[in-house]
Amino acid sequence: MKPQVVHRDIRASNVLLDEDFGAHLMGVGLSKFVPWEIMHERRVMAGGTHGYLAPEFVYRNELTTKSDVYSFGVLLLEIISGRRPAQAVDSVGWQSIFEWATPLVQAHRYVELLDPLISSSSSSQIPEVGVIQKVVDLVYSCTQHVPSMRPRMSHVVHQLQQLAQPPIVK
Repeated sequence: MKPQVVHRDIRASNVLLDEDFGAHLMGVGLSKFVPWEIMHERRVMAGGTHGYLAPEFVYRNELTTKSDVYSFGVLLLEIISGRRPAQAVDSVGWQSIFEWATPLVQAHRYVELLDPLISSSSSSQIPEVGVIQKVVDLVYSCTQHVPSMRPRMSHVVHQLQQLAQPPIVK
């Protein structure tokens, strides 16, 4: 088993793409050199970006690998929707990406969650509703308020790999 790393700041600006569009997470820095037990016991007040922070970190200053899963879920919704984790809304103030997305999810209006750049492209490039729904289901499982209810990152990666594979035609 590899040593566990808590990144603490998974967000869009910490993901860089290489020439083959492979994603690389930046900003890990010294976090991989701090033993897990010390990180977990001390509950170090760490950096983090508003909108991506897990509730257990915001309210109790607790960090675990599940905190990073939460942040990744926010990032995934940001990628498919083209929206920031928090956006200014007229004179009302700020709206989280989940305040915007949840009514659409509850109404099963998954295509409306897509980034306008994706949904305005040719219809052959728009993902099927079923695929969008599976990604959204994954987002919401990653962002459960109770950390133990979130999947492990290895499960999230596996689910995304399954979605990326072309369907088998019989």
